[in-house]
Amino acid sequence: MYALQRRGLAFDLVGLMSFDAHSEWVNKLFRALMADTPAHFQSLSLQQIIRADQEMFLLLASEYDGPLKSPMVEGEPPLDAQLRLYMTDPRVNMYLVPAPVSQKRPAPVTSAGDKQSPPPTKKPRQGQKTPAQLPAELSGFHTKTSDNKPLCWNFNLSKGCANATKRGRCRFGFHTCMKCLKGGHGAHKCHSS
Repeated sequence: MYALQRRGLAFDLVGLMSFDAHSEWVNKLFRALMADTPAHFQSLSLQQIIRADQEMFLLLASEYDGPLKSPMVEGEPPLDAQLRLYMTDPRVNMYLVPAPVSQKRPAPVTSAGDKQSPPPTKKPRQGQKTPAQLPAELSGFHTKTSDNKPLCWNFNLSKGCANATKRGRCRFGFHTCMKCLKGGHGAHKCHSS
């Protein structure tokens, strides 16, 4: 509030806006901040007040096209009338309106009358990859070795794996059969039952 008052004094000193007109605007901002909010609405935040003030001065800067000369002794400063006009402008006042509190939807009611919430689904964070889905051709087979190391899915599919291997492993996993867990062949060539 003191920073805004200092700005008002600076405007008054150079004769662009009277301290009284600027004080009306600052008082309106802080009355909105201190006002009681209706039920189910969030109270106004300082960020909203700052945004309304920024919008006010953006409008003054962009839409006032009159002279910026200081008035003679008894004249009204050039920005007073414009400031009072924009104090009721919806482009400024929309920032001074309390926002409704977001309501969570009630859980669906089952036929037995018990509230049952659906299991939460985890969404991957931005930048995270979603886990790959095991091809249907390989469903029911092992995805890891007996010592819990990954197996290469492509090696076990009929298309095979073209990646370079080192010590029986490519970058996706070991080239071991996902069906019998033996090396030398993939699940598509496995004859074990």
